[in-house]
Amino acid sequence: MKIIGHTSHINKNEGALRHFLISNPVDSVEMDFRLTKDCKLVWTHNSLINGKLVSESSYDEVSELMTLEDTLEVLSGDISLLLHLKGVNGVKKRNFERLLRALEILKEYPLYSEIESISPAFIKELLTCKADLSFLDIGLIINLFTTFKYRKGNIKGLEQIDFIALSSELWEISKVGEDYKRYRELFPSAREYAWTWEKIYSEKDKRLKNYMEKDADGIITSEASLVRVLHK
Repeated sequence: MKIIGHTSHINKNEGALRHFLISNPVDSVEMDFRLTKDCKLVWTHNSLINGKLVSESSYDEVSELMTLEDTLEVLSGDISLLLHLKGVNGVKKRNFERLLRALEILKEYPLYSEIESISPAFIKELLTCKADLSFLDIGLIINLFTTFKYRKGNIKGLEQIDFIALSSELWEISKVGEDYKRYRELFPSAREYAWTWEKIYSEKDKRLKNYMEKDADGIITSEASLVRVLHK
């Protein structure tokens, strides 16, 4: 089972990232990236920086943020990367092409990388370019609010995804708590990662053990050390 470090709770700077990696025994690290208007990928969860949308800012205007290149230098080929691309729904064709070029640096990365988004339209666009993105695995994020789009088989154009990231509700809440099984039928070749809404739920033993007992292929977690102990 893959242990993926969830970085949403840490400060988005080099020092915090290095400390997180030292303190957490992870196989991979999940990080939020947004695309600037000049198509630089920067590490941030927030859509606004310095009072302006990242998507409408040039990199010079948000240069305090780490870039994808900066991040790869810190990871130094020892830990793989799961890029969560935010704010990509409705990306214009020209910017999409620039995004693909921005991702090409991952070809030089020794460990394979993964890319995920909650936007099915964006994931479908990536899948059409799969031949050019052979260095990337592509995945779809599904949570309580979006699962109803897919649970009845509404997956046209998404059949070839490599993994799905399913929020905790889809493993445990009665109304949708069997959805992790449905997605194994809908996407028989895709890996299943489990993740927890940190601001709503806590990552206690019971929740993490539940993921393991239900054979999650990976857990996106801010409690990597606890997951290691429980998985022994």
